[in-house]
Amino acid sequence: MVISNVKKKKKKKKMPADKCKLPAYLPDDPVNWFVAVEANFLIHKVVKPEEKVALVTAYLPAKQLKSVAHLLVPVPVEEGAEPVDVYEVVKKELIAVDRRS
Repeated sequence: MVISNVKKKKKKKKMPADKCKLPAYLPDDPVNWFVAVEANFLIHKVVKPEEKVALVTAYLPAKQLKSVAHLLVPVPVEEGAEPVDVYEVVKKELIAVDRRS
């Protein structure tokens, strides 16, 4: 009989992105809202920019959604070009727009 001292690693279950609930958008403080959002992304292991931007836009009020709607239209990526992280683009735009308001 062979006894092994090697512990099996438990697989970490990935929580589905649809279980990730974000706080209400803070137009007066978008920077801290994104801090809370990204903490939720970390907990729920949301790492794909497409999932991040989908979750963020689902929680935006109409005014903020209108301000970034033009960024959400898919743009063909030229062969060999670096893909654009649409989440980071939307995040920067929201912070800039709400700081001006």
